[in-house]
Amino acid sequence: MLYVMIFLLLSSGIFMISSDILKLPPRSIVKARVNLKKRISAGRKSALDIRLEGISSYLSKYVKLGPVRREELDELLRSQDMDVSPEVFIANCFLKALMIALLSIPALFILPISVPFILIVSAMVFFNLYRRPVKLASKKKTEIEICLPGFVNHTGKILKHSRDVLYIISSYSEYASGVFAHELLVTEADMRSGNYELALTRLEARVGSTMLSDVTRGLISIIHGDDTSEYWKNLSVKFSDYQKQLLKQKALRVPSKVRRLSLALMIIFMLLYLVVMGTVIITSLSALF
Repeated sequence: MLYVMIFLLLSSGIFMISSDILKLPPRSIVKARVNLKKRISAGRKSALDIRLEGISSYLSKYVKLGPVRREELDELLRSQDMDVSPEVFIANCFLKALMIALLSIPALFILPISVPFILIVSAMVFFNLYRRPVKLASKKKTEIEICLPGFVNHTGKILKHSRDVLYIISSYSEYASGVFAHELLVTEADMRSGNYELALTRLEARVGSTMLSDVTRGLISIIHGDDTSEYWKNLSVKFSDYQKQLLKQKALRVPSKVRRLSLALMIIFMLLYLVVMGTVIITSLSALF
């Protein structure tokens, strides 16, 4: 109990000194800013991210990145609608991992054996947060690629009576869903306010998919006035084969999931059996003695 009180007092003192050094705003201002940011970000940021922004911005001064790595990370963050610089992003990852690592201080007095585990968890949190944009980009790309065969078939049908690329995109965006619908709406707005070809190029850069590159190449050819009817037929066959491969991969993953669930269920039944048997044995022994 004494160690807990010492830790709480020490933490409070460190927090007040750090707040003065970092010139953190008062709690009332922070609370008002958090509420405002929540409304603006429409749920993209958690309250913790908003509260740590000031400290992350301060720590970002000490984060040094090479020009190539910084450009790659900046492009990746922008593609995921994360409106932070690469330096602030890395500082935020480090700060969250540090918050977990600080738990090792009270653990050192209460349960010393848990300190290495806390530090390992802290490192895992950092790398998980650091790789999160890559995982989100991969997930986004996969979701869009699943929708592309339908878009290709739609484009082939529309080309029989219209060569308006904006109409092709806007007519399909009404039926699309998820990430692909969002990207089509962004591209549609981009095309209405600017150059068609540049809007399609930006769409390709945001997603970073080779399949989408084939689609945008075909759409740009339509803008140039080329005859692309055969191109869309071949692309439809190619994408249909890809879709079949995805379905086969999903079907192959199902048995492994079933085996894992069966194993977990068997372990649960064994534990229940052991608990029941243990209870019966203990009751029998207590009756004898």
